[in-house]
Amino acid sequence: MSRYDLVINGQPYAVEIRSLAGGRATVVVNGVTYDVEIPGGAAAAPASQPAPAPQPAPAPA
Repeated sequence: MSRYDLVINGQPYAVEIRSLAGGRATVVVNGVTYDVEIPGGAAAAPASQPAPAPQPAPAPA
């Protein structure tokens, strides 16, 4: 899904989010897999949609 390079208190972490659903996530931090519970059951943000292509201006009459 997503990969992040984080620095927390001067320590680097490579974080990969493998799955995210129903308030639970599977993440890999520096090569170690963790099952994570997200308080409040936060869901993944919806994927952004591309903007529609601009339409040509009508010709003057």
